[in-house]
Amino acid sequence: MDKTQYASNATPELLSAIGTNIIELDLQRLEKHLDETTTKLECERFIRATQLWDDVCNEWHGLPKGPATTESIYGPLKTIIDNILAYFNHTTNDDLSSASGRRAPRGSAPSPCRKLHMTYSAYPKEMGDNDVRFYPDGVITGSENHFEQEMKDNWFERCVTFFDVMLDGEVAKEGANDRLLAQQAFYARECFASQLTCIFVWGLVFTERRLRVYRFDRAGVEVSDWINYHKTPRYLVQSILLTASYMAKRVGLDTTVIFNTKNQRAFTMKRKGKAVTLTEVKRRFRVSDIVGRGTVCWRVVDERGQNFLLKQQFVDPLSGSEPQLLEGLDIPGVVRMHAHQSFPRLSSFRKFKSSQAISEQAFTDRLMRRMLLEEHGSVLNKVSSRMDLLVAMKDAIIGHQNLWNEGILHRDISWDHVLYASNGASDAEANGPRGVLIDLHRAIRYRTASREELVASNSIGTTAFQSLNIRQCHQYKNRRTLPILRDHMDDLESFFWILHWITVVQPAPEVLDAHLEEYLSAGGDPKAYESPQNQDAWLDMWNVDVESSNAYALRTLGSRNEEDFVLQPGWGSTFRTLIHQLAMFFFERSRAIRVAFYRGHEMNIKDSEKSAPEDYKAVLALFEKAIEGLEHEMAWDSRSSLVREPVPKGLQKKRRREHDVESHDENGVLEADPKEATVQRRPKKRARTDNVLGGGNVWNQHPNTT
Repeated sequence: MDKTQYASNATPELLSAIGTNIIELDLQRLEKHLDETTTKLECERFIRATQLWDDVCNEWHGLPKGPATTESIYGPLKTIIDNILAYFNHTTNDDLSSASGRRAPRGSAPSPCRKLHMTYSAYPKEMGDNDVRFYPDGVITGSENHFEQEMKDNWFERCVTFFDVMLDGEVAKEGANDRLLAQQAFYARECFASQLTCIFVWGLVFTERRLRVYRFDRAGVEVSDWINYHKTPRYLVQSILLTASYMAKRVGLDTTVIFNTKNQRAFTMKRKGKAVTLTEVKRRFRVSDIVGRGTVCWRVVDERGQNFLLKQQFVDPLSGSEPQLLEGLDIPGVVRMHAHQSFPRLSSFRKFKSSQAISEQAFTDRLMRRMLLEEHGSVLNKVSSRMDLLVAMKDAIIGHQNLWNEGILHRDISWDHVLYASNGASDAEANGPRGVLIDLHRAIRYRTASREELVASNSIGTTAFQSLNIRQCHQYKNRRTLPILRDHMDDLESFFWILHWITVVQPAPEVLDAHLEEYLSAGGDPKAYESPQNQDAWLDMWNVDVESSNAYALRTLGSRNEEDFVLQPGWGSTFRTLIHQLAMFFFERSRAIRVAFYRGHEMNIKDSEKSAPEDYKAVLALFEKAIEGLEHEMAWDSRSSLVREPVPKGLQKKRRREHDVESHDENGVLEADPKEATVQRRPKKRARTDNVLGGGNVWNQHPNTT
C-alpha cells in the first residue's frame, strides 16, 4: 500500500461538500459522550497501573515538551493508545502486563475486537495546502461481523476511527482549521463509501499537547475545541474508548446488518410483522456524498429466493414520508413496497438537550430509512431499444395518472426516477408495465395539502427536468413570486424534458450497440469503452446560469418548426415529431396558466383535477401515435433509423435567428443548438420581433401587450 499518495487540490471540493453544516461539539455535549465510556475513577486506575503518567511533571511520558517533529510523537502516542485498548480489553497485547491479573474495569470489551495500525505516512514535500492525503497516520479497525471479513488492502472497510498527528505550531497557522477539516472529511467519505450502512464516524487529531474530536454524519460534522490532554489526562483515555468503542451503536454501526461467511451483507428487517433476512446479491446504485441522502440500492434475495430492491437513504424527517405514501399501494406503473424500517434521527446521536437546542443549531436533521421494493430494470437512458423507451415512458405516465387519481403528486420526475424492464414486446398491456415510477420522497397528498405546500417552488425537484412554469416561477414582471400551483401538468412536462435530454445527448440504443460492436471489432478493451454521450454536461448546464438555461427551455418549448429539433443519430423522424408535438402542447398550456393569472384568475387545485383526465389523454395519445409510427418506421426500413436525419443547409443560422428570444432584463442566452449543451454568453440587445414566439419574451410581459 502506497502511503504517500495524496489527492491534489481536493480541499475546496471537500469543504464545499460540507458547506455550512458544521456545528461546534461543545465540551458539555462531548462530556456526555465521554462519560458513557468509563468512569473518572477507572481512568485514574489505568494511569496508575500503566505507569505512563508522570505525577511530578503532570504529563504523559515520552511525548515531547518543546519543539518537536510529528515522528517524535508517533512512538509515545502508539504506546499510550495500545495500553488504553489493552487495559480495557479492546485489543490483545501480551507484552502489556497491565492487561493481566486484574479485574475487568468498567468499559471493558467482552472480548478483544480492535486493532491499532500506525501508518507513519510522512507528508510528501510536494504537497500543497489544498492537497489531502489518502491515508491517515493511524487507524483502529474492528473484527466483528459488522465489517467485511476479507480486508482488500483497504483499511477503511474495517475502520472504526482514524486519526492524524500534527504539531501545535502547524495547527496554529492561518487556514489550518479548514485544512484539518477537509482532511478529516476525506477520511470520513472513504469510510462511508467503504461501509455503506455506517451511520456516523469519529475522527481525531493529536498534537504533542492537545487533541480535537470530529464526528461526521449525513447531516454534517461536529468539531470540538482543542483539549489539553496533559492538563486533564482522562480526556485522552476516554476519547480513545469513545471513538474506538467495542459497542457498535456508539461508533455508528448498524446492528441489523452483518457479513455472512460468504462476505455478503445480510440485512434483518420485519415484513408483515415477521423478521426476515435479506442477503445482498449486488449493489445497484450508490451516492458517495458526505452530506445528504447518501442513497444506496442493493439487489437482495430473501430466504425463499425472491429478488427485491433494497433502498437506503438518509431523509429529512420533516419531509413527506415515502413509506406512508407507498404503504398498501398496489397500482400499475408505480413501484410496490413490501417492507420498510426507520432508525433514530441523527440528532439523537448528537446529545442535544432538547428539540429547541436542535433548532438553535440550524442544521437539517436526518434519519436512515430502508425500503424493500419490487425490483425493476435500469434507468431510462439505458434502454435497449427505441420501442422500450416509448413504451416505458407511456407506462410511467399511466402510473403517474394512477398516483394522481389516488390524490398523490410525485413532484420530482427525473431520469433516475423512472425505471424500465425490457420484455421484448411493444404491447405493454399484454406483458405488464414496462416502465415504473420510483422515489416518492418529494411526493405529497395534494387534496389535503395546504395552498402554501402546493405553490410552485423551483427548490423542489431536479432542475434539469422542471417545467417551464416551475423554473421561472420566481422570474417574471417586477420580480415578484408567481403564485401558481404545482400540479400534474408540471410533472407531465418533466417527462418531456427526460425524452428531450435522452435524444439530444446520446444516439439511439441501436446506434450505441453498433458503436460498441465496431469498437470491440477494432480490438478495443471492453472495460475502457465509453459510449458517445454527453449527459453530464447537459445536466450541469442548468446549474451554470439560471437565466440562460431558462431562456434555452423557453426556446425549446416555443419552437414552431419540427426541423429545429436536431436529435442524435438513429432516433428517426417519429421521435422528432413526438418531441415537437409535446413541446407545442406544454408551451400552450404553460402560457395559458400565465395568461389566466394576469387576468386575475387564481389557480385552484380542483380546476386541475377537472382538467387532468383530458390532459393525460392528450399526452398518452401522442405516445400511442408515436409507438404506432415507430412500428411502421421500423417495418418499412429498419436501417433508416440508424442514419442521422440530414440537417437542411443553412438551418443552423435559421435556428439561431428564429430562437433569439430575450427580454430587456436578460444578460445572456444559450446557443440555439440543444445538442451542444453548453452555455454561451451574448451581449444584451433588444428583443427581436421576428422570432418563433411572436415577438419578445411573452413570459415577462403582460398578455395584453403581446
